This record gives sequence, C-alpha cells and structure tokens, in this order.
Amino acid sequence: MLLGLSIKKSTGPGVISPHVLKEAALEFCPILTYIFNRSLSSNEVLPRTYNDWRLANNIFALHKKGAATSTENYRPISLTSVVT
Repeated sequence: MLLGLSIKKSTGPGVISPHVLKEAALEFCPILTYIFNRSLSSNEVLPRTYNDWRLANNIFALHKKGAATSTENYRPISLTSVVT
C-alpha cells in the first residue's frame, strides 16, 4: 500500500507527505497495521483515528460538465489523509 503511493499527491490534514510515507514505508507499516487490525477486531474505528481521518483540507468545487454557471455541474473536492 505505502510503496505504491504517488509522491505527486498533496499532503492532507495528516501533515505527512506521501513522499515521506513511501520512503519510510517499512517504519510506518507496523504502526498502521496495528491500527487497522485493532479496528477490524473491535468492529469499530478507534475514536482518535476516526476523528483524525474525518478531517479534510481545501474543499473546493470542481467543474464536471455542462454550463459553468450552474451549481449542479460541480462536485466537491477535498484533501483527506493520505493513509485513509
């Protein structure tokens, strides 16, 4: 998962850039594996992790199609944590 990250992606609210995550994948994997396994075994997302992963930065509207004057032709875009 981490080794396949695109280093061109923007850093979201997690503050750790994809480039750092990819370069230090062997160090991050045990920690992330623990968090994911703990969430799976308890059938819930850990409270602090859940709140952190719900954060998003830079929400803006991206034009999809049609007339640029119609709000229906836009979709919201936001930067979320790279790890989620």
